[in-house]
Amino acid sequence: MDAVVSIDYFYQQFPFLEDMSFEDARDWLIKHKLIGKDAKADTVAYRIPTQANSSIHALRFVDVISTMRDTIILPEEFTAITGSDFDIDKLFLSTKHFRITDDDVVTIEFSKQDDPIKYYGNTLLECYLELLSQPKNLYANQLVRSIDYDISIPGEVVAKLRQGENTDKIAYDALQLYRQCLIKAENRIGGISVGVYALNNNSEILSMLFGVEYKNEGIVRALDTSRLYDRLDAEGNSVMSTIGAFITGSVDIAKDAWIAVPNINEYTYDLHVYLARAGFGLRALWFCSQPIIRKVSDVYIQAGGYLFNTKNKSVWQARKEAIDRFERTYILQDDGVSQNSWYA
Repeated sequence: MDAVVSIDYFYQQFPFLEDMSFEDARDWLIKHKLIGKDAKADTVAYRIPTQANSSIHALRFVDVISTMRDTIILPEEFTAITGSDFDIDKLFLSTKHFRITDDDVVTIEFSKQDDPIKYYGNTLLECYLELLSQPKNLYANQLVRSIDYDISIPGEVVAKLRQGENTDKIAYDALQLYRQCLIKAENRIGGISVGVYALNNNSEILSMLFGVEYKNEGIVRALDTSRLYDRLDAEGNSVMSTIGAFITGSVDIAKDAWIAVPNINEYTYDLHVYLARAGFGLRALWFCSQPIIRKVSDVYIQAGGYLFNTKNKSVWQARKEAIDRFERTYILQDDGVSQNSWYA
């Protein structure tokens, strides 16, 4: 992908450019094929948060600008592919190490013995760039596919759950205290859950590399949820795409709070991401959407608020007692099992 970058990006490797006029520095970069039509893609760019393969691209710099620092200009399609918007997204760039030979030639060749850090750094980047630059590789469709595709994966469940919603418009509804509190609660979900899903995105990669799994015993064995390293879930969707969808949903929750529809909140997001990584796919959302799970979530969340915590207990203690009361009311009472044997 072609890009235009502010000229200060090259100052670290070529500090003498800072003492030159912009026109002379630009001509030098063109002459040495670091920018312009003869330049090659020698930079890996990855968006933070990195949600999917399409968040990473190989860049070729075709020109530089002088008006601003730490600035990059990219094609319009970049926004749709990576899911970038106009808030606090950052694009991190990793470029090969360069050196100037005695013949005034810019090269990436370094000695493995004399400069192993730059040698292996360039070798690693070469591997990344080769993968990102080949249009016919195995993951090419994932590299250019819009990140909005990920949102379509849970969209089927969300659409069905929304069929029972009341869509009638009520005058001044947005000004009602109840509605404002509801919107605030939904927005709060996004602020809390984005970190959970983003961390699990990275954790999923590590699990795939090292074959991480739980001990296959007890309920883990009964549900067959020990493996955390499978790339695809039960529906054949990428596990990372599912996680990426909820990162997007968390970040953009003010635009559409759809992640709250299947009951994803501070009580259930750990459960959901575990079942999703264990390969349950959309069934994980249906599980979290059950009425009993919704009710225990409400109990847990309300117990953490000042309105319901009238005895000035810690949030942890108030929630523990609320869950204990919930279990005695809705679970233990029905089957006659004592609390001690339930926990056992």
